[in-house]
Amino acid sequence: MGVFLRKKLPYSLVARTVGKNIYIYYRYRRLDGTRSPLISIGVKAESPSAPDIAAAKRKANLICLDLFSDDRLKQSSSMSIAEYTRNFFTDSCRYVQWKRSKGTEQHEGLTKSTIAFYRTKLEQQIIPYIGNLRLCDLTIKKCKSWVLELKRAGYSNKTINGAIGVMRIIRNQAMEDELITVDPLLNIGTFRVDKINKDLWTMNELREMFREERWSNQSARLAAILACCTGMRIGEIIALDASDIHDNYIDV
Repeated sequence: MGVFLRKKLPYSLVARTVGKNIYIYYRYRRLDGTRSPLISIGVKAESPSAPDIAAAKRKANLICLDLFSDDRLKQSSSMSIAEYTRNFFTDSCRYVQWKRSKGTEQHEGLTKSTIAFYRTKLEQQIIPYIGNLRLCDLTIKKCKSWVLELKRAGYSNKTINGAIGVMRIIRNQAMEDELITVDPLLNIGTFRVDKINKDLWTMNELREMFREERWSNQSARLAAILACCTGMRIGEIIALDASDIHDNYIDV
């Protein structure tokens, strides 16, 4: 009768509660015997019940096995920036989870629009230019070259500043994960952005702009006048009912 020995896997799975959800993380054992930080793979349990957590762990285990077979299980400094940031600014991103955990019902820790803004910067100004660069090769000199390349590509200073801000988030996470030890953005500040002085409309210009014959949609014209006079947002104007409008004020 043969004896089959089950090979011990080089990683372990951990279920952690983040907000109201339970996510599955993995950690691996380094060559020196220490364990890596928890690494997210984007697997969430359907509910806090033991069967659902077990099902989520089975799903996470299959993902880890695939990573292990492709030699991508260990997050080392030899990973490319594109590989390291593949789950950044998604629901499984640790930065997003941490920021959301600090929010309240009235004030979100991180809005969806901000997350989308960060993801856009990552996909448009970071990955296409330095996505193939390994974390271990990320130096101050190469970061400066990346910024100058964005300038040559025609991006505005404001856009570049946004990309640098997102890169700082990535740097902070990589340093927290002990993947880099030297700050590659050291002494890389932001670019000056000139303020645009906008002149106010004159009353004659406003009368001309809001002449009835210039507007094919009178409801849109009235909404624009209301926004101009009150500073209300278009969503607030659309949500108005007749009962909200009074002689001297509007309930918003």
